[in-house]
Amino acid sequence: MVPVTVPPPLGSEHPGYPRPTGTTPALALALALTLALTLTLALALALALADKEASLTDIS
Repeated sequence: MVPVTVPPPLGSEHPGYPRPTGTTPALALALALTLALTLTLALALALALADKEASLTDIS
């Protein structure tokens, strides 16, 4: 008789089977949005500081 191998249920950490990748797109989107927000805030802060320095050195 030939042995039959039954794959483990989805989501199990059985060696030899790939891990499910269902959450990867959501994680990539979350990371992209976090990066975009961080860069936007950094740019806004840099512009605000540059504007403050410019107004301090205005002699008009």
